[in-house]
This record gives sequence, structure tokens and C-alpha cells, in this order.
Amino acid sequence: MVPLPIVVDADVLHRNVDYCVRKGWTPSLLDGASMNYSLMTGVVLFATARVQAEVEAQLGEIAARRDVPHGDVVRVWNEVFLPRVRFVEISEHDLEDARIEQVRALHEADAPTAALAVTLAPCVVLTDNRKHLAPLGIRDAHTDRIALDAHELSHYYAGANAMALVPTITGTMAIEGSKKIISTIGREGAVLIALILIGAAVVLWRSEPGGRLRESARKLAREVGPPLAEAATRALVLTDQMSALAIEPPPPPDSALRLIAKILATRQTGLTTAEVSRRLREHGYRFADAGSHATQTRRWLLQEGCFVERQRGRWTLGYHADPL
Repeated sequence: MVPLPIVVDADVLHRNVDYCVRKGWTPSLLDGASMNYSLMTGVVLFATARVQAEVEAQLGEIAARRDVPHGDVVRVWNEVFLPRVRFVEISEHDLEDARIEQVRALHEADAPTAALAVTLAPCVVLTDNRKHLAPLGIRDAHTDRIALDAHELSHYYAGANAMALVPTITGTMAIEGSKKIISTIGREGAVLIALILIGAAVVLWRSEPGGRLRESARKLAREVGPPLAEAATRALVLTDQMSALAIEPPPPPDSALRLIAKILATRQTGLTTAEVSRRLREHGYRFADAGSHATQTRRWLLQEGCFVERQRGRWTLGYHADPL
């Protein structure tokens, strides 16, 4: 299951900020969203920089309507929304797609959101203005229903990723620990110790205490297996439901911009310049100007506003905005 990116417009964010201020708790859509440039929950929210500016300009209006201090609304925006929404600098002119031009003809302010949606398609677009974004082929489903499904799906992804994180960390610790052992006692000594430990583990597993351990493992599998299978089945259903709501990607030929943006949105949230260069070469993208491919790749990444260099030579799609 590959998580689908979710593109939100200004009206949806505005409504959710208002809801958070009014009710005092985090909306479902935001509660299930991944933070810190991660895919941890499988739900990743994207919006354009124009949407960010539009919502921030309306925070005062929300404060006045709810009769609360402006600083309280700003705090909600800073603490709940900014860590969970990735903002992307993009223009309707960055991609060629007839749907973007059709949206611009209906409502120019929504053209960047259409461009972002086409860049990340297949993706889910959450908007309260379906008529403005109708050329994208948005399915008729209430945004709150989609938000609840995304929130439920995030629990499965978060649990699955948390389970995978333990062996990953353990493996990393084992690798780092083995390096220290080898540097201290030498490779031959480390191999001898490893063989002794393996033999001890086999003896333990076959012994009476090992029998109790095996029985405990079987009992755990019987108890945990069915709920895990049920959760996985439900996650597949939710994934299919959300996939059915996704807008279609543009027809071939694809673009280098979409290729790298999709990888950063759904598979790997950070890529080095060398990794981007390799991916471009693998898909047949070349630069006409002279110079090394890596140098030309970096120049291209700097020119494309949607890519942000968080650290020297390491790129993400969009940015988590600084607090107001």
C-alpha cells in the first residue's frame, strides 16, 4: 500500500482552524497527518505557499468571529497546523496540463492548487470549492468523510511503521556494535564470539526454558494474529476507497518535476543531489547544457521552487513553515 498525498485548499484549512479554535481539539485530518518531513502515518498533507498566505491573512477574522484573542488563534496555527502541512512553492506555469488552465479560467487563485494536485497525481484533493476545481475530476465525496477515513488509515500506518522501526533500530545498533567489537578484538575474534552466541541461542531454544519461550511465542501469535489481519484488511479497504477518489495523473510523456516530486511525496521524503541525479538518469532525463550531470541537477533543483534544500545537498518537496 502506497499512501496517497492529500492536497488541501485554503477553505479546508480555514474551516479546520476555526473548528480547532471553537472545539478545542485537533481535527481528524490534522490529527492523523505525518509530521517532521516523515511518512510515519501514511497521511501527508500538502498545500501551496499561496494557500498558506491566504489562511494566515484570515486568522484575525477567525479570532474576531470566535471572540478569542488573536494570539490564541496564531498559537493553534503554529502548534497544530504548521508541523503537519507541507507548503509547496508552485505555479500554474510549472506544468503543462489542460486542467490547470481550465481551473485558472474559473478561478485564478486556485490555479496553483490545481498545479500541485497535477504534480502529485494520483492524489486526493480536499476542497470546499468543487466548482472551481471541477476540471481536475474531483469525485463527489464530503471532505469530512475523507478526513475521517484518512485518520483511521493513519492508525494502521503508524502502528505498522512503529513495528518496523524496532528491528531497524536494533539492526543499526547491532551493526554499530559489531564495528566496535571488530575494531577492539579483530575480525577473527568477533566471528568466534558470534558462533558461540549462535550456539548458545540454539541450545536455549531446545532446552526446557526454550520450550516455554516457544509456547509463549505461539500463544502471542494466536492472540495477536487475527486482530492484525483484520486491521490490515480494513486498511486495504480504506486505501481502495481513497484511491477511488484520487484525481488522474496527466497523460504521458511525464516530466522530471513530477518524477522527483512523487518520490519525495510518497516514498522518500529526503533525497540528496546525487540521488536525484541518479533517478533522473535512470528515467532518461538529460541536460542540454555542458557540465556534469550532478552539477546540472543541482542547478535544476535550485530553479524549481517546489524543491527545498533543508541541508546542503539534501532536498525535500515543500517546507514546514516557521511559526508566526
